[in-house]
This record gives sequence, C-alpha cells and structure tokens, in this order.
Amino acid sequence: MTELESRTAATMAGARHPLWATLTMLWASVGFSVLILYGLAKLATATAGAFSFALAPHHIAALIVSVLAMAWFEGYRGFQQSFSPRFAARAAELGEGATAPQALLAPLVCMGLLWAPRRRLIGAWSLTAGIVVLVLLFRQLPQPWRGILDAGVFVGLSWGLVATWGAVAATLIERRQQRDRPVVATD
Repeated sequence: MTELESRTAATMAGARHPLWATLTMLWASVGFSVLILYGLAKLATATAGAFSFALAPHHIAALIVSVLAMAWFEGYRGFQQSFSPRFAARAAELGEGATAPQALLAPLVCMGLLWAPRRRLIGAWSLTAGIVVLVLLFRQLPQPWRGILDAGVFVGLSWGLVATWGAVAATLIERRQQRDRPVVATD
C-alpha cells in the first residue's frame, strides 16, 4: 500500500480532522495552563511576603539555592526533559482519536491523571499527592522561609509552563509538516 493509499484509508477509518486534533491539543494546553497559572498567582503572593522582611545573608543564600535547585530539578529535569514532551505526545494522540469524554477532560488526560496505563496513573496521582503534602507543609513555615521556598517553586513552575507550551508547539509543527508532506505516488 502506498503512502497516499494509507492516508486515504486512515481518513476513511475514522482518523480525526486536523482541526479537531489542533483544538484538542490547545484545550489540553490551555486547561493545564489555567491550573499552573492559578498556582503561580498563589505562589506570587507568598513569595512577595518574603520580601517585606529585611533578608539576612543566610536568607539570600537560601533564596539563591532554592531558585537554582527548583529551576534545575523542577523546571529543567521535571518539566522540560520529562513531563512536557509526554504531555505534548499525549495531546497529539488524544487529538487523533479521543472520545468525547477524553476530549472534554483533555488537560487531565494529558497530565497522565486519567486514561493512562496503571503504572502512569499511580505515578501521576502519587506525585500529585506528594505536591499537596508539600504545599500543606510549606504553609506552616514562617516568612521569609515560606516565600524563599515558594520563589523556587515559582521559577520551576514558570519554566514548566513555558517548556510545555514549547513542546506542544513543536509537536503541532511536526504533525503539520507530516500531514502537509507531498505524497509521491509510486507504481
């Protein structure tokens, strides 16, 4: 079967329209972004509270360590190298063949919280529970320590948001290039 025939067969077998795939990817990304931006807004308030204090040298050192560590571990390693590419791949797959409930819950599906293999579900929900526990513990810290730690988390989440949009954009471009590639019929 030639590539042209396989594309035609895929379309006739129920492959989604490219616009559906793009809209599903965008909805997943926007929904995810809303969750992250909500968290960033909360973190900004706590982080600003730390700067209402006169920071001692050990506070400044802790702030630098917090920001650099979270940029590396959460932003680069957690998001850019791991979560964001998987999110974009799930979004692309979802766009190609999502059911209506999956499309409606696309942000959660792409985060690996729904309709994922058992191992991924356990990992995603465990990570989410761990984050909730850390948030509750951080809330107990006095200022400026809470704000110092939250500043690092703010940087990591911001990096993650940008990395996720970058991965989604790269996936959209790659899918479009594959779709628009000219097909040469061979006989």
